[in-house]
Amino acid sequence: MNILLIKQTSLGDVLHASGHIRRVREYYPDAHLTLLTSVGAADLFHYNPHIDELISFDRYWIKYQWFRHPIVCLRHGLETMAKVRQRNYDLAIDLQGRWKTVLFLWGARARRRVVKGRWWFATRFHQPELHALRELDGVLEVAGFPRADSQMEIHLSEKEVEFVNDQLARAGITNKRLVVLSPVSRWPTKDWALQRYRELCDALPADCAVVVTGTEAERSVIATHLTGLATQQVVNLAGQLSLLQLAELMGRAAVVICGDSFPMHVAVACRVPVVALFAPTDERRVGPLSSESIVIRPEQGCDRCYRRRHCSNQCMARIDVSKVAAVVKQVLGAA
Repeated sequence: MNILLIKQTSLGDVLHASGHIRRVREYYPDAHLTLLTSVGAADLFHYNPHIDELISFDRYWIKYQWFRHPIVCLRHGLETMAKVRQRNYDLAIDLQGRWKTVLFLWGARARRRVVKGRWWFATRFHQPELHALRELDGVLEVAGFPRADSQMEIHLSEKEVEFVNDQLARAGITNKRLVVLSPVSRWPTKDWALQRYRELCDALPADCAVVVTGTEAERSVIATHLTGLATQQVVNLAGQLSLLQLAELMGRAAVVICGDSFPMHVAVACRVPVVALFAPTDERRVGPLSSESIVIRPEQGCDRCYRRRHCSNQCMARIDVSKVAAVVKQVLGAA
């Protein structure tokens, strides 16, 4: 049996599907399983034992370059479509449901197609009011898969273990509990101020060491705000970690503190406690689904506006440092 699974767009969305990919493999252990995903997310499945074939599509490059290089973008799209059409599939499932992914579902040589959304040419499931993971459960159910555990997962190798060991050894972190901060996301409205994170670090127990993650572009601003604290050891690893190395680091944390971002989903996949700070997005749809996780929101006045660049109410700024510190200490105490 040949099965095609499609899941692209943001890293967190792609990671959401990791447990559902496992479910498909468990139900059809002998099937040939092909995954079509974005170039940036492909590394998440580098060691995944459930995938037989990986096809990557650089949707973000096309999004920003189509007007400069239309011929190259068209060629990349056609080449990706050709790879999808090389195999005849018994079942093709689009777990994304956006038009950029539905094009490949429509073009695939598939006996049966299932999609998240309302696309007319496929068996569909559309309940956007559900949590994103539960909506994916519904997609698999209409495809014929019984409901089962869909806990996210990331598969690593010894290379990631050795790299993180080396980074922590260089930082001189020994016999301390790791508190991982991931303070910056792709949406400015999701970000708690770095000064607030600095104040939070000052309130942490003395047996904690803080490791900060982010991109290379964020490294200098993180260094300005979060290094050199008198009371805490802070290690800035922004821009130093691959996706899988980030997962290895997260798996060692006593607690992860972040906004609604990819690191939040990684921490949940690694089954470590998360203190997630939410305002513009809806934790009921995209928040962490784990008993170890706690979501903190502004107490009132936030309408979950989903604005990316500017929040007129400054909702994240109304999350109090003392409240976050108390919750973090509660999590550390329970651990």
